[in-house]
Amino acid sequence: ARRGWGNHCKKPLQHAGIDVYPVPGNHDLAGGGKASLSAWRAAFTNDYALPQNGPADDKDGTFAVLHKRVLFLNMNGYQKPNEFDLEWMGKQLEAGGYDLVFTQGHQPMTPLKGGHRDTLESNKQKRDELIELLATHGGMTYFCGHDHWYDHALIQQGKHEMHQYIVGTAGAPLRDWGKGYVESNVEPVAHAKCFGYVVVEVSGRSYTITMKRLNDDNSVEVIDQLSR
Repeated sequence: ARRGWGNHCKKPLQHAGIDVYPVPGNHDLAGGGKASLSAWRAAFTNDYALPQNGPADDKDGTFAVLHKRVLFLNMNGYQKPNEFDLEWMGKQLEAGGYDLVFTQGHQPMTPLKGGHRDTLESNKQKRDELIELLATHGGMTYFCGHDHWYDHALIQQGKHEMHQYIVGTAGAPLRDWGKGYVESNVEPVAHAKCFGYVVVEVSGRSYTITMKRLNDDNSVEVIDQLSR
């Protein structure tokens, strides 16, 4: 990240009434995050600063947004390698005041064959505690990137399930999938090597998640959809 980059990218969106809440990735916070956190903070400044309600040692990297009774948890997995601040997350969830909760981070919860192996599964105990915490409070959806493809998988963890969306489809070079998951408790739902984006539409306590693929002729095609 460089000074002014966040302002430059966020300005046209926010002027259109679209708020932007990024989470840091491995190319943003090198060296475990601490070495370049100041650069990340410098990129998102002034009118375009990120919420400052995160943990004392990770403001700008981890934070929460509550909008129309929907809670968004933006989590930094690089303050501690491949691990979220579960104590802070638990306090946000226990505070209530929301009907739905969506969580996003950079690393997937579980590794895919042919993809990155530095996922949250690297610390399996903490990852399983994360799923338990989210599922207990109604959070059944996790959005992430890191791998350069689209993948929607269902993770079964005991009595809980988590829908994981890897949406690494914004423009980086696409990768080939190795067909399968490292863990046996993961079921494929949809996969595509494509550019595109995910839209989440909320109505009360119901929501629809739609993946839209950008085709070579610039047309947009729906390739995956989940309604709850």
